[in-house]
Amino acid sequence: MARWFSGLPGRQIAGACAVVLLLAGCAATGDGAPGQGDDNLLGYEEPNDPLEVPNRFVFAINDAFDTLILKPVAVTYDFWVPTGVKNSVRNFVRNLSSPVILANDVFQGEWERANDTAARFFVNTITSLGFFDIVDERHPYHDEDFGQTLAVYGVDDGFYLVLPVFGPSSARDAAGRGVDWLLDPLTYVEGARTLSIAASAAGGVDRRARNLELIRDIKSDSVDFYARARSLYYQRREAAIQNTDGPRRE
Repeated sequence: MARWFSGLPGRQIAGACAVVLLLAGCAATGDGAPGQGDDNLLGYEEPNDPLEVPNRFVFAINDAFDTLILKPVAVTYDFWVPTGVKNSVRNFVRNLSSPVILANDVFQGEWERANDTAARFFVNTITSLGFFDIVDERHPYHDEDFGQTLAVYGVDDGFYLVLPVFGPSSARDAAGRGVDWLLDPLTYVEGARTLSIAASAAGGVDRRARNLELIRDIKSDSVDFYARARSLYYQRREAAIQNTDGPRRE
């Protein structure tokens, strides 16, 4: 899987480490309660999943990656790293993603949210290089990406797709990742890539550590973890598109 990490900007590495198997999706929904059926949390009786066979194969590889590598690292990190350091890691990674979030806020005409993003980025960068979040109460954090922007303009999500390392996605959201890569200023700063990738990878581990119990509960409650992941993915994306997901919980 090393080739999937080659050349990726910091924001994408954060997602790669955090979203293996739906990790970011589950964290965003904040809902680990089992439904009446693993594939019916949002009424998706017949999800658009024409690639289910290869999707399940990639999902199994991601699951193995999480079980053998990401989860053990996250457990160790959670046990040994002080809470203050964990918070600084999360804050720094969030700050790195701010330019992409801001661009998508503007594309969507969400001027109040754009103001929140710009204020957070400016103040946190100036005061602490992003390691401390001192404006959270006044300008709450939110996430935004180009997949959401496309949805706002009426682009359908297309078919369901499980990406290697990145996990659950859709045709629309996978294409959006490419645009976000182009929107990220760090993509064009050669000297900053190594530090950015290292910091973002640490952020991915941090996110996994914050959701150890949630992911465990979802897996144990699921008759079919793949179907449950698919349903939760759509649930999380719909909430994000409608801006009803609230401040991102990681």
